[in-house]
Amino acid sequence: MRRYRWHRAEWPLSMRELSRRLQGCPFRMDGHEGFLVDRVRSDYVEARFIQKREYIDEIKNPLGEVIRQSRLEFIEHSFRAASGGPGLELSDPSRSINRLLSKLAEICDFSLVLSNIEIDPLDWVGVFRKESRLETTIESLQFSKVVVDRDVYASIMIKSDRDVYKQSIDFLADRKARTEKVKVSFNKAGHNYIILARNGAMAIKNYDEEVIESVRQAISGF
Repeated sequence: MRRYRWHRAEWPLSMRELSRRLQGCPFRMDGHEGFLVDRVRSDYVEARFIQKREYIDEIKNPLGEVIRQSRLEFIEHSFRAASGGPGLELSDPSRSINRLLSKLAEICDFSLVLSNIEIDPLDWVGVFRKESRLETTIESLQFSKVVVDRDVYASIMIKSDRDVYKQSIDFLADRKARTEKVKVSFNKAGHNYIILARNGAMAIKNYDEEVIESVRQAISGF
């Protein structure tokens, strides 16, 4: 399972200039952090921010003697900066991306404007279907804040092996609700699926560059 998340980013630099500045802060083994640029185009840059962490593990042997052993850990944050669309795509993001965002802001002379995305997954899926032209099935829909009664709400998931869109709309009828996640399956070189979330995140079962590009194009319109 691969995971992606998009953030709105207003870059004050061209992508070529951003690439040049990233390359000016390279990762080296004798340092603790830095960037590796993987691909540069006029409208986007793909790169990694790498952090090196050193630990000392202490263990006791059967004689009660303390043995100290050094250990290295490397944390990679893969990202794609783009002049169009949301602007910043994170690939398999870790739980903490604050250091990456801080370094990107520093490289942009603190003129980078970042914000989170909130998008109705059903709207996102609708555009994705047009972009990909794949035969898709909405296997599940997850809703929150479903109004049951005054000051009474529910969170529900509707799922099936067949498309549940119409049944979900009929079930909710005039109830107010908020769509949180949508699972969409498609047959393309075997069964595959994506899950689109309200916070601008996507999970894809099997990596497929064509599908990911369609998702990118779809979110660019919001």
